Amino acid sequence: KAMLDYLESTEEPVIVNDFVPVEKIKVESIINHCSGYFGVSVIDLKSNRRTRAIVRPRQVAMYLAKTLTLKSLPEIGRRMGGRDHTTVLHGVNKIAALKASDAFVSKAIHDLTAIVCGQVVS
Repeated sequence: KAMLDYLESTEEPVIVNDFVPVEKIKVESIINHCSGYFGVSVIDLKSNRRTRAIVRPRQVAMYLAKTLTLKSLPEIGRRMGGRDHTTVLHGVNKIAALKASDAFVSKAIHDLTAIVCGQVVS
């Protein structure tokens, strides 16, 4: 949790853990891990479908891409199926707000951050 708080409060490039510099984390890797974690396909995450079962994992992927990489909102949008940067911003803000009130979202962010960074999730 402290790492996520730090990542949200800084604009400087950071090392996520002792082994993974932020520059090495790929948006595609985040999308693949979110797909597996939530049990939805990569195609669905990148599609225009708006069901809650797909939208929430997609927003989590956007949030993680913004907090764990140095990619811009437009670049994240392109990699998430050609979405506009304002859609990515909405998703990032939505998950940032939900993680304080929704235990499932908070745990998913914690678990996926650890998975993407190559740590063991307990």
